[in-house]
Amino acid sequence: MEQRQSYKQQPAQSAAEERRYVVAQATGVLIARFGIDSDAAYDKLALMAAEERRPVIDVAREMVKGLEEQDSRGSRSD
Repeated sequence: MEQRQSYKQQPAQSAAEERRYVVAQATGVLIARFGIDSDAAYDKLALMAAEERRPVIDVAREMVKGLEEQDSRGSRSD
């Protein structure tokens, strides 16, 4: 039996936890990119979502996915 599971494979009870985790990751990206605090980063994320007329979680997921794709392409500095 495999003991390790990704957050997406957890029971439905943790769906809210997964959303909070993804939003926290996305706000962290904005904090690092713009040098702002966590409240300003969440406000920026919410504004982006509002401008696109999409839920915050969808914008956050897209942002995190884009970052993961960049990492998987190997942003090496050889």
